[in-house]
Amino acid sequence: SFCGEGIVQETLQLSTCRHYACGGTIHIILNNQIGYTTELENIKSTSFQAVQSCDIAKSVGAPILHVNANKPRAVVQACQVALLYRQTFGADIVIDLIGWRKRGHNELDDPTMTNVTLYDTINHLVPVTTSFEQEVVYDMSSSVQSRELVKHTRKELDKMYDSVKGLKREGGSQKHYQHTLEVGQTGPRSDKFKGSQTTSISKELLRKTSEFLVSVPDSFTCHPIVEKVIASRRKSLLSSNGMVDWATAELLALSSLATEGLPVRLSGEDSERGTFAQRHAVWHDVKTGQEYHAIPDRMEVANSPLSELGVVGFEFGYSLWNPNSLVLWEAQFGDFSNEAQVIFDTMISSSNAKWRVESNLTLLLPHGYDGQGPEHSSCRPERWLQMFASDDSADDKDPDAAYKACNFVVGCPTEPANYFHLLRRQLAWSFRRPLIILSPKRTLRNSRAKSPVSDFVDGGTQAQFSCVLDDPYWRERKEEVKAAVVCCGELYYDLLKVREQAGGL
Repeated sequence: SFCGEGIVQETLQLSTCRHYACGGTIHIILNNQIGYTTELENIKSTSFQAVQSCDIAKSVGAPILHVNANKPRAVVQACQVALLYRQTFGADIVIDLIGWRKRGHNELDDPTMTNVTLYDTINHLVPVTTSFEQEVVYDMSSSVQSRELVKHTRKELDKMYDSVKGLKREGGSQKHYQHTLEVGQTGPRSDKFKGSQTTSISKELLRKTSEFLVSVPDSFTCHPIVEKVIASRRKSLLSSNGMVDWATAELLALSSLATEGLPVRLSGEDSERGTFAQRHAVWHDVKTGQEYHAIPDRMEVANSPLSELGVVGFEFGYSLWNPNSLVLWEAQFGDFSNEAQVIFDTMISSSNAKWRVESNLTLLLPHGYDGQGPEHSSCRPERWLQMFASDDSADDKDPDAAYKACNFVVGCPTEPANYFHLLRRQLAWSFRRPLIILSPKRTLRNSRAKSPVSDFVDGGTQAQFSCVLDDPYWRERKEEVKAAVVCCGELYYDLLKVREQAGGL
């Protein structure tokens, strides 16, 4: 699989990228010299069989250590060399652990039906436990002492096996999550929120956050279009009656968290500027090309390589490392997330149930059948709804019980302020769940898709995310309502336009 799975190449490519380097990775290949029942000559792409499984590591100049799995001491030595290399150079290194599977693909398999000569050789090999035991006996001055050592080792291994075998699977993961909050903390805990239902910010925090988003250094020359964006943001954020658009609301949500000391990371293809030239989190001096990150220090916005599977896998792991950070991945178009479907299916949808780990990875998937044609229109929300699962035994007294019982949350916000509260809620909760957002395209520049700045601050008109928003048109006409239409996202603005053209409905 090391030479066959595409994610290996993507991961190696990320190893030296600016926003993805982790100081080196030790890759260990369990090289059984067979792929299920496929013989070696049908798998390898080189003429030298010994390196067929790891040649791809040469693309990043990673050293490759070939070691015989039947020699435990050699394996330990190879691991020590790999660790020393990684610590010294901060780069990737590969251990090609050449061994074999005694029973084929699993314990019930009979590989002699398909791999005759290979397993004829394997069946005549001395088991590694026996051969290593003989080495230990040879090295020890006393055969009695060596036998006692072997006996003690076997006893300890059996004891550990029995203890694991006797474990009972515990329901839920709250205890495990609370434990991870205490480990490796790099920022304040999310208890600074007034409760998981309150995500508005103070006027002082609004002012501090706005300074990052609208302040241009004296020696910096902005692009004329970016200048207009900054001027519009300054007017909307610093005016008491300002109207905030979608991209500004998003940056305000993320930057306010970072200003409070909670790490925020957003990555994706073109995420610094935004696929639709809407975000502009990083500015470029038109004279020098120098970058200026118009965001707080604890916030990172990164343009990723043109990769989905490897990058989403990286961000998923990043979200597990520190539960008090908000990690987001943005697809260039929602359709492009198809390339990361394996991560969605096997990890994001079920990691809590399978491994009792919680992630707040937030996926921004631009969605809408408007322009750009096929493969640039749908983030396939039906797939997420099919994978959605919930525990019916949730506590009705807990306002967050329904969310705790879910494996992830899917949202299609309509108003910028509601989007703001939805993002901040990811760190306000005392638990973590992945969030999948059907992010807009046309709505980004819809003049009606704006929220008053009062919807973002304490004591204003909206203090939290609302699952259902009332239509202002009908607030004074409630007695006329005969039926209700529930919609979200761009559809609301389309219907609003139709109603205005018809002079009301």
